[in-house]
Amino acid sequence: MFVMIFRNSMLHTGREFHPRSWVDGPLDNMTTTTHHDLHHQRFQGNYGFYFTWWDRLMGTEFKDYKKVFRQAVDGELHGEKLPQAHGTAPTPDREDGEKIIA
Repeated sequence: MFVMIFRNSMLHTGREFHPRSWVDGPLDNMTTTTHHDLHHQRFQGNYGFYFTWWDRLMGTEFKDYKKVFRQAVDGELHGEKLPQAHGTAPTPDREDGEKIIA
């Protein structure tokens, strides 16, 4: 129960806690804050809450997830460097160019 509450709290903070190498190793099967943030921002994918392999298996993981994850870890938001050590998940633009505000 503690793990469920902890993961739920962590994935809803809007801050990335995982290291940049997370998406390049075996732990990539576990979701990150960015993976879950993209689900809330775009609504049409990244449905897995604990594991990313569900989305990969079903073809619902956003193709730019790893790129956005690395931007969040590096503290970049649309090309601007953020002061946070681990950054926040970038807010994507809609297809019509308007910003999505979560």
